[in-house]
Amino acid sequence: MTRKDFSNGFDTLVNSYRRFRSFDSQEPLDSIEFDEYEKSLFLTKAQEEIVEELYTGKTQDGESYEETERLRRSLAFLNEEKEFSPQSSSGYNPISSHSQFFNIGTNVLYITYEAVGVASGQDDCLTGKMIETIPVRQDWYHRQVDNPFRGISKKRALRLDKKNGIIEIVYPLTIGKYYVRYVRKPNPIILENLPNNLTVNGSGTQSDCELDSHLHYKILERGVILGLQSKGIGVRPRPSEKE
Repeated sequence: MTRKDFSNGFDTLVNSYRRFRSFDSQEPLDSIEFDEYEKSLFLTKAQEEIVEELYTGKTQDGESYEETERLRRSLAFLNEEKEFSPQSSSGYNPISSHSQFFNIGTNVLYITYEAVGVASGQDDCLTGKMIETIPVRQDWYHRQVDNPFRGISKKRALRLDKKNGIIEIVYPLTIGKYYVRYVRKPNPIILENLPNNLTVNGSGTQSDCELDSHLHYKILERGVILGLQSKGIGVRPRPSEKE
């Protein structure tokens, strides 16, 4: 759908919920209207919810992103890969003397693969190799860090998440790079350039839906439901349909 299609479709679906004074009367009991900013806000929220459902498997069929080619293709446009260099540890409170910090930003939604590369001069046997990196919880780390089979080693690094896109990787050698593949956050759906410094997810510039076209109507329906609910109109979301 184009931005115009989304806007017109939004109005059409909203009008189907308009109540009239009597069965034969065209006199509306209430006015349900949304401006382009409101539509953009609800469409973007709907898009975010649907991406989360597709990735986690909270759909009717219960399939998640990693399980089927169909769902991986649905989010393929959001797949990114990038290498990050270590950050200075100044200002951070390391959990270990082997902690190293990386700023991956706030656009990373779900990490699908990650590994670290050992800095040159550390270990000739490991130079050029990617080392398995495992995400762990804070409480798990304290229980398992000294476990020779599950804690850190030259063949295994542990990753802990901090805030604002900062991650902490615990590894006994100096890391030269952190390589990650991830599903990024989709850009907001903004139907027109927004006035008065209004923004949706930090942007006020018009932008199209990035997801595959077969998801567009699902996003439109969900956005309308969210908009109606915001005005106190009781609309139950439809059960998730199979993709």
